[in-house]
Amino acid sequence: MNTDKIRDNKQIQSVVTTNYLALADFVVGKSGPVKTYGEFCKLTGLSSQNFSPIQQRKRSVPLEAAVRACDVFDASYDWMFANRGEMFGKVEAMKISYELQNRIAKIEKKLNIKRK
Repeated sequence: MNTDKIRDNKQIQSVVTTNYLALADFVVGKSGPVKTYGEFCKLTGLSSQNFSPIQQRKRSVPLEAAVRACDVFDASYDWMFANRGEMFGKVEAMKISYELQNRIAKIEKKLNIKRK
């Protein structure tokens, strides 16, 4: 058994936090399917007041929020948790963006959220 690749919880939390923030930056903004970090937090099950300490690296993202982010935005679990491969695997980014916009619209409709 190769023990060189065994990581402790702190290392895993660091990778997941870094990748969660990278995903947030990718999907939030003018050209992304999500317009605010608050909206991103809501979609991933994280309260928005907890996002700033995560961005400042004062705390780690909860693993549940990272799992939900992968589910909602169709990101790769290998990428999120093991830092292997690409954020969205081999799927083209434009296709992902379009699909995310549709999924978010459905979630917003379900939650009765109105866009500004």
